[in-house]
Amino acid sequence: MVEEAKNKQNLTHEVDFLECKEVEDGYYQVFLSKGDLSWKAGQHGVFSIPNKEIEGKDFRAFSFASTKKENHIMIGTRSIGEMSNFKKVFFSMKKGEKVQVKGPLGRFVLKEDARKVVFIALGIGVTPVRSILKDIEERKIDQKAHIIYSSEGFFMFKEEMDKIVQEKKELSIVYPRSVEETQEAINDAVDTYGDAVYYYISGPPKVMNTIKNDLINKGIDKKRIMNDPFMGY
Repeated sequence: MVEEAKNKQNLTHEVDFLECKEVEDGYYQVFLSKGDLSWKAGQHGVFSIPNKEIEGKDFRAFSFASTKKENHIMIGTRSIGEMSNFKKVFFSMKKGEKVQVKGPLGRFVLKEDARKVVFIALGIGVTPVRSILKDIEERKIDQKAHIIYSSEGFFMFKEEMDKIVQEKKELSIVYPRSVEETQEAINDAVDTYGDAVYYYISGPPKVMNTIKNDLINKGIDKKRIMNDPFMGY
């Protein structure tokens, strides 16, 4: 059964490219058909483009920013400075062209006993958090969560996330805009919730690891810390 589940998880699915939107300078949302792919909120897939010549790394891991109930796969990503060849090809695809997705993958999902969580979303690391919040809204579950969404630039999904938080009194969100403000928000969360909640960190690996170590140094059990390092956004 374990081997069967593992093989099922690693299936490669073929989906259709739908469209790419640049929602802010350097920030993109890509929409794909779902095909036969299903996933848990917070998971990710490994995306590749068959029949296209890619210079350099020819695949990328992206979190599913959408939920399985939505009628598409949505990816949120950022490209500042020199864009990779993969993204150049990916963003310029035509509707109906094929994309391959390996997955779903990852354990950045709500635990059954996680009745209260603190999300620490760093920049474009917000994408799996958007999926989880949307899933909470869709399923109308009694989930308590505090979101720290840190960005020095654009806050993707902000209006939508604000709406979800406003409609559910069990949710709260803050938007720090600097390293200092982010650290203060994290300190406040630790002082308020301590080791009684799960901490979900999502963002660039180096910054994420710094925050993870800081939480452990503040007395948070490492088993209470979930992380989703973004490797190629």
